[in-house]
Amino acid sequence: MIVCNAVLFRPPRQFTGMKSTRKGLREGELEKDNYERLVCSDCGKSVAKKNPPDEVYSVRTCPDCGREWKELR
Repeated sequence: MIVCNAVLFRPPRQFTGMKSTRKGLREGELEKDNYERLVCSDCGKSVAKKNPPDEVYSVRTCPDCGREWKELR
């Protein structure tokens, strides 16, 4: 936090809790099926995609276990 002329400026929040889809594929958390769709390795279910409007990335979520990965758009 920076104080400048009695006004507080906070740096942008960095969200580091999610791995990227590429890292998930390399580490074996994600796989691709016959149609090149991303599939959770633990559950075997196809991951859903959400596009937050204020972010540069999409969020991929497993519907069963709730794990999340981010993917640059």
